[in-house]
Amino acid sequence: MSQIQISLEGTSAIAFAEALEGLPGYEVSYEVEDAAVVTQGETSDKFARVLITMKAVLDLTGQAIQVGDQGLSFLEHLRDFQSPPVQSVLVISGDRAIEVENATPEEIVKIINELDK
Repeated sequence: MSQIQISLEGTSAIAFAEALEGLPGYEVSYEVEDAAVVTQGETSDKFARVLITMKAVLDLTGQAIQVGDQGLSFLEHLRDFQSPPVQSVLVISGDRAIEVENATPEEIVKIINELDK
């Protein structure tokens, strides 16, 4: 895997992107699309669209640095992250893409692992 791009929409999109920061073996960056941030009702919950880019950290030979079992690394990293489902998720890696609605963090990790094969 050279790069995975993730588009998230929903009230927990920003929190999920922040939770991915510092993921072992990856450079994670994200950008909140300003035009898509709106206030819903009186609760002022933010509905956001976030674009995340994950790049594998490479060693000097250009090979991805493996940090144990990648699936386990994801789950360990997100162990304490609690979130309602993300309303809309699109994960793209190369020419492969998976889109789902109302995905839990665990389901998003499963999608990333599937595309990372």
